[in-house]
Amino acid sequence: MHIPDHKFVGTLHTEARLPRQVDQLETIGGYGLYGNEQVRKCPLCKTYYTYLYDHDSESGVGIGWTDEEIQRITPESALRVMERLLKDSQGALEYW
Repeated sequence: MHIPDHKFVGTLHTEARLPRQVDQLETIGGYGLYGNEQVRKCPLCKTYYTYLYDHDSESGVGIGWTDEEIQRITPESALRVMERLLKDSQGALEYW
């Protein structure tokens, strides 16, 4: 499966999309929405990625935008991201 080291696309007003293979990655953790990273892993080669999806409708006053991003990371970086996501989730749980 071929996924570039880094790809960022604006999808709302264009035909640009991330490679279809991104949908075949395993989700390890995180939300991937609105600036919150999601860690994904290739089931074949075990390569890790962060995925982000961000959408802003500009509250109906503008044309808005939607972005998607995939970034290849090392296993060590994946562990650090997952540790941060766990810490953030625990903090949110305590807050609410």
